[in-house]
Amino acid sequence: QGGPKAYIGRFKAAGVKWLQVVAAPEHARKAEAAGVDAVIAVGGEAGGHPAPDEVSSLVLVRAVVKAASVPVIGSGGVADGAGIAAMFCLGVDGVQLCTRFLLTEESNLHPTYKATVLAAGIGDTTLVGRGAGPVRVLRNLFTAELEAAERAGRPKDELKQLYGSRSLKEAAFDGDVAWGKVEAGQCAGLIDELLPAAEVVRRLVAEFEAARARLAGLEA
Repeated sequence: QGGPKAYIGRFKAAGVKWLQVVAAPEHARKAEAAGVDAVIAVGGEAGGHPAPDEVSSLVLVRAVVKAASVPVIGSGGVADGAGIAAMFCLGVDGVQLCTRFLLTEESNLHPTYKATVLAAGIGDTTLVGRGAGPVRVLRNLFTAELEAAERAGRPKDELKQLYGSRSLKEAAFDGDVAWGKVEAGQCAGLIDELLPAAEVVRRLVAEFEAARARLAGLEA
């Protein structure tokens, strides 16, 4: 989060690679100028803190690929091998999956959090906190209260206080999925099994190879 200029020199001196998360082509260009090794372009579908202007990965990732000379890692909305293949079609050098690996047996999220995200559909997330570090979460009592306050035109200070009154910890560790921030991407709706991480990777590879074979067949 934030620009890399203030710290990147210390990390480089220690031999550490720096991958900068970006949400716009101009961010990618600035990060490259600062000396980062790669950028991670995160589209609006992503859980947690996605692009605040909500530009989809299909557009954002492609724009970043065209703007940057350093390697680009695509992220946001990817839950299977077909999504990985789609990202490579956009020109990325790698792909980041987040929600998919939250829903694994090894993940230390509260079981209720996992079950709630696993049951979600592709339209069950919402972006809350616009103007104050927006976050994509599952709809629940907290988001309903906050969105009602936004529609009512409550003062910004009141909205900020309400937004900060709940946390990811409440949901992820305490299991309060009604009032906590249940962060998840739209791709939660593409996930219907809780699997070991190794099995997830195996399936991702198989699905990617199937998608690549299908693309190759389109040449005929």
